Amino acid sequence: MSALAAIPEKRVQVRAVPKTGRKGQRKLADMSDKQRMALATPEGFAMCVLGFDGQDCRPALYPEQQAVLRDLTPEGAKVVWRCGNEVGKTSIGVTSFVLWHLTVFPTGTVISTAGAWRQVTQQLVPNLKKHSQKFPKDWQFNADNITVKGVPRYAGFSTTNQQRSQGYHGDSLNPLAAIIDEAAAVGDDIFFSFEERCNPQRFFVTGSTLDPVGMFYRASTDLAKFYRQHKLSQPECQHIPREAIFRTIEKYDPQALAGVDRERPDWGAIEALCKHPVVLSRVFGAFYQDVEGALLSLRDLELCLENPPQPRPGDRKAFCDFAMGGDENVLAVRVGNRVWIEKAWRDRETMSAVGEFARLFEKLKREHGFRPEDIEGDADGAGKVMIDRLRELGWPIEEFHGGSKPREDSRYFNRISEVWIEGADLIRKRQVILERDPELLDQLVSRKWHRKSEGHARIEGKDELRGPKRNLPSPDRADAVLGAMQPGRLRYSTNPLETMEPVLASKGSPFESADAGEGMAVDESVLESIGANAGW
Repeated sequence: MSALAAIPEKRVQVRAVPKTGRKGQRKLADMSDKQRMALATPEGFAMCVLGFDGQDCRPALYPEQQAVLRDLTPEGAKVVWRCGNEVGKTSIGVTSFVLWHLTVFPTGTVISTAGAWRQVTQQLVPNLKKHSQKFPKDWQFNADNITVKGVPRYAGFSTTNQQRSQGYHGDSLNPLAAIIDEAAAVGDDIFFSFEERCNPQRFFVTGSTLDPVGMFYRASTDLAKFYRQHKLSQPECQHIPREAIFRTIEKYDPQALAGVDRERPDWGAIEALCKHPVVLSRVFGAFYQDVEGALLSLRDLELCLENPPQPRPGDRKAFCDFAMGGDENVLAVRVGNRVWIEKAWRDRETMSAVGEFARLFEKLKREHGFRPEDIEGDADGAGKVMIDRLRELGWPIEEFHGGSKPREDSRYFNRISEVWIEGADLIRKRQVILERDPELLDQLVSRKWHRKSEGHARIEGKDELRGPKRNLPSPDRADAVLGAMQPGRLRYSTNPLETMEPVLASKGSPFESADAGEGMAVDESVLESIGANAGW
């Protein structure tokens, strides 16, 4: 398969725009299909122009590298990419993005910094220079910058020189791309300068993980919803020998390999057992996280999200968390081992919320065969009133009381503790398929637990969460999701919907069809030069 054929056509569609390019430039809308496929995205550019296509002993893009470059295409893109060592982060990812941006935005600019200055001068710049012969002679690849016709277009900065970046700003026709490489070692002031003061049209943050502190960590966790998230580990890269990965783990964390089948290793299980920060960073691109008293760690969640089990059919269960005051109404659904939030919303009118729950139940009935006994609702507080009204509307759902006796009397203090602790264990063991919902993830890792004097395990109550020491919001989404993860009623049925894997409608992605910008054009001399190299 050729590099062009490997790129889905829908991902590189370019909106037709008037021929308003400057003299000596050609708009992408005026190019051939082959040229547009190669230039409209950094993904196509990397494969078709820079030669990362797997042919003639050249490296090919891994699916995750393709996804990273694709997400950098639209104006306004903000991408975080966590990486293990030697996975092609700088040599392929950053290099392709820099050269694509300079090519298709003739009046645009790229700036970059890194945790270590040598990352710019000894890693990025040499990799940029490897492709210099593909561009016209008036492209000068210097020690820390690229000039085009004598005009600086790419500039690399030391992290100790924040002031240099502040003079750079862009707009839609003269876009600015800002890159922070090896971001874990970059100070928050530099991060702020690049993202907020420069206000770039594209912002790319990447690197290996270090300690769970700083803006790189925050952009990957509590601020993750503001960035497109990607991760590439060594085991996902075929060019890194498996034995080399094993040697690294054996050196720092040998117990993680106990009993491992080295011919068919379960890398997710190995990562779950690893404790040493060097292994987590170098091999898996994961932050070390161990919060005292937390029921679930971010690392546990990341492992489950990024290494989910195979979908399997099974029973179905839905759980309603009814709102009080300004809290959220939440309906979470599970079919087999897949769990998702059907809807989360705020509604101060109780009966209005009841009507919405009834509508959602009808939807679940049509799509997945749900019946009232498949649905459970929090019957404490305002929930009792709402459940009574749902019964009047034909939905006599099951009642859940968090303070009631648990199924396993000897282990848990109450039913809600049982639901949370057992649900956390399912996540830790990677037995469920979850959606990446930032608010849900925050709530799941916020709750702590302890063991009472009589030996019962107990999670902290909502009054403790909301108290002055913790000051956290009600974990409505987590309550619903973990409630849906509990087993439903045992029953026998010939209904084929019982064993059907749920077909979740795609929510779509604004990145799939977004335009990179009307300013996209290529100098004729550049088009001729890269075209000759690409064989156009």
